[in-house]
This record gives sequence, C-alpha cells and structure tokens, in this order.
Amino acid sequence: MIVPPTRAAATLTVLLLGVAALSGCTGGSPVPPPASMSIVPPAKPSPSTTPGVVVGFPRECASIVPKAAYTATFGDTPLNDPGVIDAADADTVTPTPSPPGAPAGAVLANAVELHCVWRDPGADITYLEVTMAHADHSLALGYLAELAAKNYSCADALGGRSCTLVKPNEQYPVDEGYTSFVRDDVYLSISEANFASPNLLSDLVAVLWK
Repeated sequence: MIVPPTRAAATLTVLLLGVAALSGCTGGSPVPPPASMSIVPPAKPSPSTTPGVVVGFPRECASIVPKAAYTATFGDTPLNDPGVIDAADADTVTPTPSPPGAPAGAVLANAVELHCVWRDPGADITYLEVTMAHADHSLALGYLAELAAKNYSCADALGGRSCTLVKPNEQYPVDEGYTSFVRDDVYLSISEANFASPNLLSDLVAVLWK
C-alpha cells in the first residue's frame, strides 16, 4: 500500500515522540528509533496526459494561431482556396468512423475535425497543411512509435510527444516537412513544403492549451 506523504510524516512524528517519552521514564538506554520509512510521493501524470482535460478546437483555420503570429507564419498565402480544397473538406469537418482493426494512421486521418491548407492555386509545390483530431491517447502514441521506426525524429516537447521528418522533395530543390504531435486526447499533423514555419507547433499549442 502506498502511504500518503502527510499521513506517513504524522505517523513518524508520533512514533518518535513515544520513543522520547519512554526513554525519559525508564532512565535506561534510549530505545533505538524505528527503521527509516520509505515515503512514496503521489504518482504524477505523464507529461503528455492531463486527467480530465478536454481540449476544444477553433471553428476556423484563421484562428489556430495567435493573431500576431498569423502574418509572420502564413503571410498572404491563400487559406483553403477553392482551387486547392473543396469547401466541405476545409475548416471544421465531420470525423468519419473507422472500421474495427483499421491502422492507426487511417483512424487518425478519419478523426480529423479541423482541416487547413495554405496554398496558392498556381503554386507548384509551396504549401502548408494542418489537421486537428481528437483521438485515443494510446492509439495516437502508438502511431508516433510507428513514425519513429520510419526515421522520424521523436521527442517529448510542449507537454506532449512530437515526431518530425524533413526530407528533400523528389522533384523540386526544396525540403518537405512532416510533424505529428500528441498531447492529452489531441492529435495534430503539420505537412509543408518550401514553407518556413519554425514556431508553428508552439503557436498551435499556445492556442489550444491556453
């Protein structure tokens, strides 16, 4: 049984006082104090889970980062342009149930509730895409483990777990970047090419867990 710290401390104090009293009454050799007690601190939540936390998503993609960071991150790149993405698949979308036994990646893709794409319809490669989903925490972490086996670089960050892969585009002399992030019951995905967004994940976290 794990002894709560406050109760253990109180019990230890009473025992020591009793020992001192007995020593004073008998006049004999002091009774040795009881063996040291191992006090186990209460278990702390995992850095990527906070019990009872339900994180809500913005209703529109234009609100997913602080206002001051929006222009610095996206500039004047069109957001959810109809020439790039259908209106029904942009901003707030309805998740699709996954069949039993579906791969974790498919389950997370079907669970998307907010879908944002910054891309000029005339651009060959430059774009940035963000998705947000609520998902089972263990399933999402399992998916990150799959990414780690595919050469993604993974680490605990921003109160959760993040995996990132950067690789050269096969057709253009630019880099592609892919980031997946899990915290509480939230799964975030960032995909980009030829798009500088070094602070985007931290900005997303600042809005969602404010």
